Amino acid sequence: MHGYDDKKITLIAGIISYTAVYVIIRYGLPLFAPFVAAYIFAWSLRPVVNFCVVRLRMKNGSAALVTLAVLSAVIIAIICSVGISTLSGLGKMATVWSNCQKGIVKDIRQTCCYIENGMGLKDGILFDRLGDYAENIDITHLTSKIMCGSVSAAVRSAQWLVFIIVVFIAAFYFIKDKNEMDEKRASSMFGMEINRIIGSIYTTGIAYLKAQMVIMVITFIVCFIGFYFAGIKYAAIYAGIVSVLDALPLLGTGLLILPVAAIYALKGRFVTAIIMTVVFALCYCTREILEPKIMGKNAGLSPVITMVAMYAGYKLFGLLGVITGPFAYIAAREFTDILVDAYNKNITRKV
Repeated sequence: MHGYDDKKITLIAGIISYTAVYVIIRYGLPLFAPFVAAYIFAWSLRPVVNFCVVRLRMKNGSAALVTLAVLSAVIIAIICSVGISTLSGLGKMATVWSNCQKGIVKDIRQTCCYIENGMGLKDGILFDRLGDYAENIDITHLTSKIMCGSVSAAVRSAQWLVFIIVVFIAAFYFIKDKNEMDEKRASSMFGMEINRIIGSIYTTGIAYLKAQMVIMVITFIVCFIGFYFAGIKYAAIYAGIVSVLDALPLLGTGLLILPVAAIYALKGRFVTAIIMTVVFALCYCTREILEPKIMGKNAGLSPVITMVAMYAGYKLFGLLGVITGPFAYIAAREFTDILVDAYNKNITRKV
């Protein structure tokens, strides 16, 4: 009977924990996302801040201010450099647009010819249809859509700017008041429980970063070899871009590789298209197999549980849930154990 009661208490604690974690992620995370990002950002800067405090005899506030100021200057310099290069490239593109336009038309015509020959259509029919479609485009309607999209992009850019500013300011205070916050958390009524949950999430976070680094390296190697044998110029640069895209849950390798493979297939370069498709398949399988295995090994989860948590997170929270799923599972599991331990201590105290 006692074992039955323990199972019932664990079940009730689990329902409470998983419901609480779901509500926090679904409704709380969007509200406090800048501060969660700021805490992670401040934690990542701790080695630099500690160096400034220990080696340069600076206070936490001064070390945080100097670190964030230098980092901000570097980021602004990179953005300015990229912006200037982009504007310069657009200027050069404008000067050679006529030649580019002729080349684009030539490529479209050749692609249409490949499709027509493959499907047994009349020569020039696809290209003529495309020309008729282009002439019938409503320029006014297209312009209004572009303007609406520009306004929407400007609004989103402003929102992201506010988000980044809040993250930097909050990170400064997280670093500056770190010791005081640690003392308050340690002396809190739930300090032990909070440290326990944070420690589990920290372990999962390290496992996730390790998994991403390993997969990025493997993806880069696979892509570089595939692109090199496919005869693609600047194979290393494109392999680096694909490996970064693969680490982003909203994008992935298919965003770049599959359209390029389709273009090569339409141009009749079937060997190159097949190589690109094989590269995509290898990268996809590498992530699907290694990510749950590495995260499970380092976070104390089995690969199956990790895959279930990632899939459940995807179904509940969208593509971002692929990342938050394992963290949510870890937090809910620790919270369940805390509730069960608290109940058992209460029963023991009464006895």
